[in-house]
Amino acid sequence: WRTTQGGALVTCDADVTPTRTQWLWPGRIPFGCLTVIDGDPGKGKSSLTLALAALASTGTPLPFSGFTGRQEPLITVLLSAEDSMSDTIVPRLLAHGADLTKVHSLDSIRSQDAPERPWSLPEDIDHLSDLVEETGARIVLVDPLMAFLSGTVSSSTDQDVRRALHPLSIMANKTGAAVIVVRHLRKGGGGSAVHQGGGSIGIIGAARAGLVVGTDPHDETMSRRVVAVSKLNLGLPGVAIAFHLEPCEEFDCARVVFDGISHHTADTLLAALNP
Repeated sequence: WRTTQGGALVTCDADVTPTRTQWLWPGRIPFGCLTVIDGDPGKGKSSLTLALAALASTGTPLPFSGFTGRQEPLITVLLSAEDSMSDTIVPRLLAHGADLTKVHSLDSIRSQDAPERPWSLPEDIDHLSDLVEETGARIVLVDPLMAFLSGTVSSSTDQDVRRALHPLSIMANKTGAAVIVVRHLRKGGGGSAVHQGGGSIGIIGAARAGLVVGTDPHDETMSRRVVAVSKLNLGLPGVAIAFHLEPCEEFDCARVVFDGISHHTADTLLAALNP
């Protein structure tokens, strides 16, 4: 890059080396970028993300990833505002066979001469970035996003959320981690899947990939779930995948079982909620 007389930093595109997108879950979750997972409460979003973290912790290929054989085990940094570590998160990870030494939870922030407080975005991005670099994490889970936005950020204001999420995207690019944030659907719904997530459209706008988790509207038992791509800026979207939750008596929780390809899209998955 060069600096203009006015102080602007300018890069000639001819000097940029093209790179290929690296994938945690091909066609769904890229490394080095922000991914948003949308869905109503109780539909399996958190169970799904913990299942992915558990598989990655042991180097087990993610379903329908195209990867074969054991992969390099990956470390996850987890921020959870709704679930208890001891009775929910750790049992779910164990139910999916996780190597718990590969999962680290950011509990809170303690500054000198200040009381302990929850992690907040964007003020505490440096604390998260330091933890990702220290642990070598390749996955960051933020569940749910709204619980960690600073009180100065209006989640319904496009400018506010883009400014809040920009440091998170910069951190993802700098560290190469796949940053996955979980979000609830907005009440009332309507429109395409990318417009149905809670808060400003700027949230999904800031992400390079988006997924929707919902109940299969063609399943009479209402037990089958589907995860489908709602947005992808980096290539062809992967196929939708059906799964269900089954009891795991050993750890007294539910376990994700992948059933196969689904022909639903993110839009048809949510159309049943907003006919």
